[in-house]
Amino acid sequence: MSADKAPKTIYLSPSWQAFLFAFSALGIYLAFPTANYSYDAVAYVSFIHRASFLGMDQHLWNNYHILYIPLGYLLEKAFLWFGGMPEVLLLMQITNALFSALSLFVFFKLVYSEVKDSLITLVTVGLLAFSYAYWYYSTDPEVYPPCIFFLLLTFHYALRLAHRRKYLDSFYAGLFGGMAFGFHVSSLLIGLVVFLALALQNPQGRLSGAYFIKQFCIYLGVFFLVAFTPYYIRNHYYANQSVIKEMSELLVYVAREEGELFKRPYNPLVEYQGLQEGFSPWGPEDSELFPLDRLVTRALLLSIYLAVLWQAKSLWRQFRKPTGLLGAWAISYFLFFTAYNIGSIKFAPFQLIPVFFLFGLATKIFLKGLQRASLVKGLLGVGVFLLAEVNFVGFIYPESQLENNLNYQKALFIQQHTQPGDLVIHYGIGENILQKVYLPYFAGRDELILDFTFNPYRASYSEALTFLDQRIAQRAAQGRQVFIFSELLEDEALIRQFHAKHKLPEGLLKKFFLRYQPRLHAVFNEGFKLYVLSFSR
Repeated sequence: MSADKAPKTIYLSPSWQAFLFAFSALGIYLAFPTANYSYDAVAYVSFIHRASFLGMDQHLWNNYHILYIPLGYLLEKAFLWFGGMPEVLLLMQITNALFSALSLFVFFKLVYSEVKDSLITLVTVGLLAFSYAYWYYSTDPEVYPPCIFFLLLTFHYALRLAHRRKYLDSFYAGLFGGMAFGFHVSSLLIGLVVFLALALQNPQGRLSGAYFIKQFCIYLGVFFLVAFTPYYIRNHYYANQSVIKEMSELLVYVAREEGELFKRPYNPLVEYQGLQEGFSPWGPEDSELFPLDRLVTRALLLSIYLAVLWQAKSLWRQFRKPTGLLGAWAISYFLFFTAYNIGSIKFAPFQLIPVFFLFGLATKIFLKGLQRASLVKGLLGVGVFLLAEVNFVGFIYPESQLENNLNYQKALFIQQHTQPGDLVIHYGIGENILQKVYLPYFAGRDELILDFTFNPYRASYSEALTFLDQRIAQRAAQGRQVFIFSELLEDEALIRQFHAKHKLPEGLLKKFFLRYQPRLHAVFNEGFKLYVLSFSR
């Protein structure tokens, strides 16, 4: 061998780079799973556990996320079949972490296919992987990780559809779009991206009528077949009700329960604030984070949006098809959730994915021919590292510690000071809203939620009071005790809020429970106590 022969360069293919990044992210997610479980997450896990032992029924197929509980049900059944007894909460945390890692793999491949630059791709995918909402929901048993995975696959085939004419791409776009819909109905919006992909097949933007109709009909046919098959299975085998009747009832429910949300003033700034919180929250004033760190992460997201807007013309000129599809995705989701979402972080990843992708494309354009391109890439890498550090130190790590979950500690407190078969009554709104799901799952106690009992669509308040008396008398006859949260007697602000929400006469419920001569039973802290009711009135 020649002494001056150059050493062999080790080159990793984009697929291997994507795998290593996704696998590393998976390790980080699983090392620090959240212990700050969201309301919906605990509810889903409760339904899954119930279905595994009592069997599936029509109430366990959530209309908005119809595939998630059956997915957990099948996973738990698989473990039980092999002789294991999984902790359902942990099982679904691992499942979501796997879906999030797979999404990062797909996203890495998508970005690299356009920018052809490993460092730009790493920065782009890192922004998603270490943004707070994506990181948090990667280990919270929520519906979003599997939905995002199938949305990215749908986008992959939509992008291929824009570049070539193959009917199979429409088929796969419909297949994965329908799967995404099964985990969250908002995935219906991805159809706009597929529609635009067909429009962009022709460089001049003109549509070939017959061909366009065939392709889009394939997409729609497969999409609706996949999306509505679970509804048919649920209704045919469990509810004995037609899908058409079910869908009509669902639309009535949505119009009644959700329609009020769309009557609020349209304020894009509120939704942007939700995106900012999903990217990197500001956190409480006593946070261990330095204010400068939090300001930098806030400026980082704003800079990403400004960079995309600044390069908009160049993006359209040099990356017309991906820019068009990503723009349709970003704008349609932003407009919809601005009207619906009230600035929550839940849907931040759905909206930030196309923005980060566009930022990667804009960075590619900006760095083309730039002499100090490596320096800029390095600075962007530092930005991603700072984002990860701020989110981990300020939020992810503290939330992975169970002792920091106050609602969990309250549930254990109730378990300690009550007995199985006792009944616990609370509002189900305000600071203790999570006890709706924490009490039955973590404490194993029966509860009566007044927010459900006084639903005006179900009964008048006099009927609700009669129902309350009957439930209390029933427990007394069984020799059990009935407890109430101190909020029913002492939290005047919450009392007024609850009565206003349900249009009840002032002080109605406080007077009702005082008839049972409640006495202090146990104290968690000054704001949370347990009272026990007396039955000798």
